[in-house]
Amino acid sequence: MHAVPVTTERASFIASTLPQMPPFFNKHKDTSPPEPTAETKSKHVDFPIPQVASPDELPVNGVGSAVVPAISIPQPEPLNNDELDTSKRLDAAFKSIGDAKSDFAKYKDSKAVKIVNKSGEMLNAITTDVSSAQSYASPLKPVYESDAMKFVRDGVNTLVDSLPGVLKALDEVANIHPFIKIAVGAFRVVVELDLKRRDNDKKIAAMFLQMKDMMEALLQLRSIKDRESIGPDGMSIEGRMQRLVKQTADDITACGNACDAYSKKRLVVKVIKGSLWEGTLKGYIDLFAQRRKSFTFELSVHTGLGVDDANHKLDTLDSKINVLLEFFTTTMTPEFKELSVLVQKKGGARAVMDSNEALKEMLEFKASSATTTSKRGERDGPDHNSYLGKDSNLDLLKLELFESPEVAIKKNFEVFERKLKMQQREIMEEMRGAVHHEGDRIINAFLSGPHNRIIDPDIHAIWKEMNWPGHVKARHFVLALRDYYREQFEIKKKGKTTGSDAPQSVTSTISDDDEWALEWITVNKLQSIAEAFDDDASGFITIAEVNQFTAARPQGWSLPHWIAYWAIGWQITATYYRSKIITLFSKMFAMQAIPHDETKASKTIFQLADKILPSPAVQSKPAPSNTKASVAEESLEGALTEETPVEPTPTPGESAEGTLAAVVSAEEPPVADVTPAEGHPEDELSKGSSDAVEPPQEEQTPTPVKELPILPANSRAVEMYLRGVYKRVCTLTSSFVCAHESDALQARFQSYIDSEEQRLRVGLETVKYDIDAMDTLTLITGPGRIEKYLFPLLYLLLKRDFEIFRLCRKMVVHKDELWDSADTIVWVLDAVDIRHNDLETLFKQQNLDPKQQFKAHANELFDYWHDDKKFWSLENLRVWEFDECEYRDADEDQDIDPSKLLNYPSAADSLYKTVEEPVTDNDVQADDDVRVILGRWNGLIGAERWPITAIISFSFCASADHSSYEASDTAAHGTTYTILGGYKKMEDGSVEYHFKRTYSARLKKTYFKGTLEDDGETLSGSWGYEEDDKPYRFIFKRIPPEVLIARPPLQEFEDNKIRALWKYALTAVHNEVRRKMFSWSFLKERRDIRKEYLELLERETDSASTSEDLDRFAVLDRTATCEDIRTFYVLKDYNQRPVPRQSADCDACGQSIHGARLMCLKCGSDWTLDFCDKPACREATKTRPDCPEPHVPTHDFVKVRRAIHQHREIGKILRMSDANLVHSRKLVDNALRAAEAAEKTGDEKTDEPKTKNQGREAAYSSDSESEEEKLIVPTCVSCSLSVSYPCWYCIDCIGTDVFVCHDCDEKLGGISKGNHKAMHSLILCKEKVEEVKDSEAGKNTEQRLSAVESQLGALSTQMERIEKLLELLATSRTTES
Repeated sequence: MHAVPVTTERASFIASTLPQMPPFFNKHKDTSPPEPTAETKSKHVDFPIPQVASPDELPVNGVGSAVVPAISIPQPEPLNNDELDTSKRLDAAFKSIGDAKSDFAKYKDSKAVKIVNKSGEMLNAITTDVSSAQSYASPLKPVYESDAMKFVRDGVNTLVDSLPGVLKALDEVANIHPFIKIAVGAFRVVVELDLKRRDNDKKIAAMFLQMKDMMEALLQLRSIKDRESIGPDGMSIEGRMQRLVKQTADDITACGNACDAYSKKRLVVKVIKGSLWEGTLKGYIDLFAQRRKSFTFELSVHTGLGVDDANHKLDTLDSKINVLLEFFTTTMTPEFKELSVLVQKKGGARAVMDSNEALKEMLEFKASSATTTSKRGERDGPDHNSYLGKDSNLDLLKLELFESPEVAIKKNFEVFERKLKMQQREIMEEMRGAVHHEGDRIINAFLSGPHNRIIDPDIHAIWKEMNWPGHVKARHFVLALRDYYREQFEIKKKGKTTGSDAPQSVTSTISDDDEWALEWITVNKLQSIAEAFDDDASGFITIAEVNQFTAARPQGWSLPHWIAYWAIGWQITATYYRSKIITLFSKMFAMQAIPHDETKASKTIFQLADKILPSPAVQSKPAPSNTKASVAEESLEGALTEETPVEPTPTPGESAEGTLAAVVSAEEPPVADVTPAEGHPEDELSKGSSDAVEPPQEEQTPTPVKELPILPANSRAVEMYLRGVYKRVCTLTSSFVCAHESDALQARFQSYIDSEEQRLRVGLETVKYDIDAMDTLTLITGPGRIEKYLFPLLYLLLKRDFEIFRLCRKMVVHKDELWDSADTIVWVLDAVDIRHNDLETLFKQQNLDPKQQFKAHANELFDYWHDDKKFWSLENLRVWEFDECEYRDADEDQDIDPSKLLNYPSAADSLYKTVEEPVTDNDVQADDDVRVILGRWNGLIGAERWPITAIISFSFCASADHSSYEASDTAAHGTTYTILGGYKKMEDGSVEYHFKRTYSARLKKTYFKGTLEDDGETLSGSWGYEEDDKPYRFIFKRIPPEVLIARPPLQEFEDNKIRALWKYALTAVHNEVRRKMFSWSFLKERRDIRKEYLELLERETDSASTSEDLDRFAVLDRTATCEDIRTFYVLKDYNQRPVPRQSADCDACGQSIHGARLMCLKCGSDWTLDFCDKPACREATKTRPDCPEPHVPTHDFVKVRRAIHQHREIGKILRMSDANLVHSRKLVDNALRAAEAAEKTGDEKTDEPKTKNQGREAAYSSDSESEEEKLIVPTCVSCSLSVSYPCWYCIDCIGTDVFVCHDCDEKLGGISKGNHKAMHSLILCKEKVEEVKDSEAGKNTEQRLSAVESQLGALSTQMERIEKLLELLATSRTTES
């Protein structure tokens, strides 16, 4: 109901005529009915109502500025009784009004009024929300109440239950008519995949309901027994319907792909892009309805029912389809409704898409009406990609929002096709039949008793003897199982004692090969055995779970063997894979830690650029070696590398990968690196000593072979991968309790271990190691709890990622390669999270303490996962040492094929490709006005600057309707786009062309309108971001981009066209000559443009671009081709940032730390106190709740210049810093004391140290050595001058004492000299400030107080004496006077 508007005058009149109206009603004046006007009020009153002020204007309790207006009342004549009576009435009325005023004043400030006022506000809010809800509910009410809709609702709700029966019936028909098997098979696969998805989206359910309805039409073929029967028109049923069935199979697959793509979208994407997705999905409902009509019509004609009967059936189908489409449009989940209301409150879909703040709020949205218990049923929350950070999640959301449904479906098909293969294989394995184990019982459906449904004879006997119902407590079941096998073992022993010839009434079911297994079926393994049977962790074991467990055992294994595997074999297997996982991570971190040669690493990216940037000779034959081009190449090599010659520019046949590998391999021969870490090889964590760690002693070892480091271009991807997956995987491996048993015992289970690993490997290879959703993970692992397959699955994923790490040392991999790998592992960990949440809910329902239960479940696998705060606390990390191992590439597999390992090609492979543009049939049949603009166009667009982007290059081709045209290409920044356009004939006979460019993601649409010049070579006009507003200019030419970059800006043409044309021609010819001659000036110009553009892109990434930078962008954009700029963006993506990004914020300024990170060695209990390297932050005094006392600048620091893994490396750095701080201070103190002693004794000073480079063992040599032998004079590694406090000491240079003086570090930053690298970590070595202990401070305070008291006592005595003297003096003067 709309509110009635009330004007100001109207409100004043109501207030003035109703003095008794409480003020809170004013808050509801828009929803209250208007008061009648004075003319409509009753005239039968006993006395006139005087005009008084509004109640809000009256004074309260006599206080206030408002004055009651004077009331003029005529004086009555005393002799007139009527007038006297009227006067009395008026007096009484005014008295009542006066009393009412005072009562109202008290009432206005009363507590009741305040409560009612607040209630009114709440009522308004509730009314608004109810109105919003009614706006959604009102159209749904008549729909849901209709009988037709009830039929649809029932069909959707019972869809899952009805599908098995339909599939079975279709299989029977397919046996009679094999030509429909292709459609039936597609239907079965898509249905099975949808059931694994486990979501509750009724829109998808409605589509599958229509799909099922279409397939049910094929059941009419049951009446046609002869597949070769000929219809009235002379066609067989197979010939009539085979093509239609094939099309239907393709439609079902396409629909399954669309549903899969839609289900992966976040809830906010489904809401904002709902209308677009609904249009796409509803198209499949219409398509399936049309297919059912076609089936019905063809079958009716074949069976001779006639066209009229067929049309009557089709009319009935049309009415059903209309109801289903109405249901599809109106149905929505409660979460969908709730988020839709929020989107509308934020201004609608477009306003939300344009606001980062609104999108962040949508990401954090948690529906109050959510009924799903699974965290990752869909990708509706930020949890899955949390390792990328909130900003990355926002970028991913924007990508999804700006991606059209058609593009999303097309991109998803490759992944969906892999799922289809997985599901088809699973169905084929099921159709081969379940494994029938020797001795299994044949179930008789007519036997009575729950035990008769059990397949295994041993468990059947136990169940029958115990007289259990359909379920039993897990503990009771395992105890009964143990007692049963004990009894069978005793029977077997008696049989052996009495001899084989003695008659035996009862025989044992245990064979000689299974006796070893009985020692593991004990009470000690009760928990493990119970978990194996009780898959849902309910605490009860059902008959279905028993049959599922026994049917899953490997072929040839007995039940005791299978039970023994779950009692101890699974723990052994998990321990084996856990050890492999830890080793892989250790090698990954070892590879990441190999230092770069900064000089050569900084040149690598530009060497790569020179190799992938094509030369003018690319389009022709290479110049001979004796030409001027060769001389220019040699000059360029010397200018770019100064040391290492650069290979000639590759021809189109060369790959950038091979070129880059040549660059890397040319740097240095392969080398080795890391020292093996101490500790148990099986354990990832070994507890270290809490005492100070002694610096390691230098060992005399042969010079190792240096290993290649990770290429700088891949460093960021490697860092993000480890940061995203390591902590969560390490939480699982560290929590798990290992089992180290004999190799003989493990050998009994090895066949099953190998077969399971192979099964998982085949599944991962089928999906190309890319898990994109929970249903994909289920397809790979199969049914059952995730912990059964967790460690083998993680090992296989990490093994492939480890091989990618190895390739990252030799070639530049695609930036999404490791991102997808990390995302795949995160999906596995999401499944762990779901399992943990389910278990936690079950434990709480059973009134059990989850914390205690997780200490027993699955060998404590979920213990740290449930609560990891203590494990990952800084206190723990200071003393725990993570397992480290040495990486030696020679020990690894050398036969890895990168083409089979990688899912993405190198980005350089897509650059400078020759694009073929064949003439299509549509081009030939296009309208004349369309044909004249077909072909390749290159041009520029401008706005405030000319141009505002790089050259745009695309090729128009005619559309299918022959009256429009389209194009698709990739912009310079790497985003693909499509162009759709048409034309309009104007009144003057000219033709106006209009087209729209739509990006696949992120960027706004752009609209163009222009005309074609008479020569057909120039298309120019205006453009803008709105269809009705095109304020900017564009110009497209058919000339090559190499010529277009010589064109002067538009302003020069406007100022002097003749001069601009001459300049254009001269510049174009000059560039062409230089390009063909391969001149040095041309090569140098290309190099300079590339370097400057990369610098500008770096500042743009950091949001630090200035107005001058934008001007330079405009100049460079018009002097380089689109392919050149695209290459610059590729180089930017792979270029290592010179300043590392730390995973910490400065506690002083609050900004993210870029560059050096200073950590206080004393402060912080929850986490370290971190500072950036700015002087103001270094000298800051900071307090934090977890710091017992304020941080002051005199505290000890460690400076970390490289980006470290926050959890794995922080403890090691702190331990090394504490140990080396003591060592470095000792060296400096010894040198300072020696210098002081030399000065006292008059010794001459010398700049040469008495002992040099003795290594750290010199500081720990025996006391028998003389002071002369132990003395080391510290010198700066950069300036070679002696150092004193304060200075820096390197903790990464093992075996050598490396100091850096304070001045050199401030001036030069990181220093690379000899084995010391710029990225090494340094501790601040300064004079130790002795801290006063609390007890000593207390003593000093007491002593000082005692001294003060003594002084005060003495002062008091002196004051008394002075007073007495003054009194005597006063008395004497009085006497004299």
